[in-house]
Amino acid sequence: MTEELISFASKQDMLAKSKQFWNPDKTQFWIDSGVPLVIDRREGYFIYDVEGKRLIDVHLNGGTYNLGHRNPEVAAAVTAAMQRFDIGNHHFPSLARTALAEALISTAPDGLTKVMYGSGGGEAIDIALKSARHATKRRRIVSVAKAYHGHTGLAVATGDERFPPCSWPTGRTSSATCRSTT
Repeated sequence: MTEELISFASKQDMLAKSKQFWNPDKTQFWIDSGVPLVIDRREGYFIYDVEGKRLIDVHLNGGTYNLGHRNPEVAAAVTAAMQRFDIGNHHFPSLARTALAEALISTAPDGLTKVMYGSGGGEAIDIALKSARHATKRRRIVSVAKAYHGHTGLAVATGDERFPPCSWPTGRTSSATCRSTT
């Protein structure tokens, strides 16, 4: 089934479509840098390009450095869990969410009594910034220059000057600004 969903005439065709449908600048950057890598699959600490060449993954993005790509134990545990649990409805209590929250709090420092879940790193950064602003009553955000913090509202506004401060209309006021200097 995967081959039916993911097939391109050639590596060059895939790179052209990557520029057309995904990220033209990033794709062209790697081509211009002499690294026209097209990853086919990942396994353990290796990546395999579309031509079958096995490479050691020294980039190790995300959680790969802890577990490797497609870790068989993790895949089996997720598959088993999905046989019973789904991603669910976050408005109602659930067995899995509550059990995980209890386990996390049992290992947390004193004073931390609640868990908030996020769908990814950017959302986790947004939650952390909002929580810090609430707890400290301060608005200013200090971040490392040119650092990547995610691509959600506050996260993207704190990272790199290439991304402009977020301003958009809201239902409460005519505009809101993500980046605050007060």
